[in-house]
Amino acid sequence: MKNLQHLIVLVIMILFSLGCNKNEEPRVMMQQYVVFSVSQIDPLLLKDASDIECPLDADGNLKIPTVAEVVINDTTYYPSTYYLNDKLYTQAIKLALPEGSATSYNISWFALLESIGGDIIMATPLSGSYYADYVTSVVDFDINVSPFEKTEVQVDVLCYLTEACQLFGFSKQAKGQYSTARSNPYITPKP
Repeated sequence: MKNLQHLIVLVIMILFSLGCNKNEEPRVMMQQYVVFSVSQIDPLLLKDASDIECPLDADGNLKIPTVAEVVINDTTYYPSTYYLNDKLYTQAIKLALPEGSATSYNISWFALLESIGGDIIMATPLSGSYYADYVTSVVDFDINVSPFEKTEVQVDVLCYLTEACQLFGFSKQAKGQYSTARSNPYITPKP
């Protein structure tokens, strides 16, 4: 009986010591959703913007973007687009928040496409380009993403025709998948 009591006490001590030596669980990276709210600047409302034309489909209707191409901190995302109350939005992009604190991200490219790898329908001009004065924010720009706060980023776009690529700040016509001005030889800032 005494041996049984010693055994019970020993088991309790072992369980207690194991409970005190808990391994710290790895931290889970917090993520936050970012949505882009897109404003198309109407070229008819702009003074001296008669050279901005919108791409049309075979029936003469304005092309409708189905996906955005967004480069955030040199990573390309392709969120789908949708209209809500006549306003164009992208689906949410999930961004990591290291240490669960507010984080700054750089947006270096924003365009609306027919499809992934398809033609650009609308784009945000690069800083220093001819069309930069027509929008409130040009690429590239920074955003701050905070934990537990909805992040909606307002982005202005202009209709895009490849003939006007240099007016957007692109050095020559870009085709297929697009990337940041720094890493794609087809899209470079104007000097």
